[in-house]
Amino acid sequence: MLSMCVPLTFLSLSRVRSSTSAESLSAGERQKLGIARLLLWADRKRAAGQPLLALLDEALSNVDADTVAALFAPDGAILTRCAAGMALVTISHRPLLRQYHTTLVAIEGSTSGGRVDVTEL
Repeated sequence: MLSMCVPLTFLSLSRVRSSTSAESLSAGERQKLGIARLLLWADRKRAAGQPLLALLDEALSNVDADTVAALFAPDGAILTRCAAGMALVTISHRPLLRQYHTTLVAIEGSTSGGRVDVTEL
């Protein structure tokens, strides 16, 4: 059951209720709520036997390093336990996230030219 994997208290969202407006949440709280929604979605899709792919586009830019570590670190990480089998593509400017991924794709340049580097981490 997902509620055992992602307690809202861990994500510091215990004050969030269904009547809470998005405008009253900080950017980090909105991003944490987005991660919780992703995991709920993944739980439903997995139960239905559907493939899982999540694109996290700057989804953790306002989340503190401790929460990022708890989400990704291999020793009991939330994403490891609750999103098993999900392919994650993380788009970020935060070097902190590199340590939690297996491949780095660096895109430099503009639409008229540039370069793409792929590195196994």
